[in-house]
Amino acid sequence: MSQCAQLFEIGTGETPKLDGFRRKIMLVLTRSIGERLFIQDGEIKIQVLEVKGNQVRLGIEAPKDISIHREEVFNRIKTETNHTVHMTHEEEAR
Repeated sequence: MSQCAQLFEIGTGETPKLDGFRRKIMLVLTRSIGERLFIQDGEIKIQVLEVKGNQVRLGIEAPKDISIHREEVFNRIKTETNHTVHMTHEEEAR
């Protein structure tokens, strides 16, 4: 692993112990403007477009069947979906 890549265990922020158990880890990379990341054999590409203060603009290329959302949008969709499922179960119970 190069000097600009580190692994952290999600939730603890510690370097993960590779003990054979599946854990969620986060790969932390350093990229400069114009540099890209490739995921799933290049099927998904992420490029750093701009950095202004504490904001980073990213460009993401991915197949149309892959959903990409900002965290707050994802959480709203998930909440609305859970509410709809809950309401459907209540209606079925009647």
